[in-house]
Amino acid sequence: MSEDARTYAEEKQRDMDPRWSEEGGYIHPGWMAARMTPLIHHSYHYGPAIHARSQIQNLRPARLGQVVTVAGHFLKTYERKGHHYAVVDGVILGEDGTELAFIRHTTIFEVAKRG
Repeated sequence: MSEDARTYAEEKQRDMDPRWSEEGGYIHPGWMAARMTPLIHHSYHYGPAIHARSQIQNLRPARLGQVVTVAGHFLKTYERKGHHYAVVDGVILGEDGTELAFIRHTTIFEVAKRG
């Protein structure tokens, strides 16, 4: 997990700040937010989608080297301007079960038809 978080900070975010890579450092907050997509794809038959919004409440620091667990559930679906949205609530837990972050992830799973 930590190597993945380090790689995310360096390659995806191009953020070379040592706080994301050094011993005793932190997991990049962008990596934490990005955990919802693998959760959704792992748990549901879910095709390509467009990220619409993330609301994140960080509760405690997430340290490199820490094993995290991601859990969540579909909260609701709705239609707006022809687009079909899904809202998923998630939690990221530390290896001791401590809640590290709450995440509400909104995605467009079906784009409105043109014309």
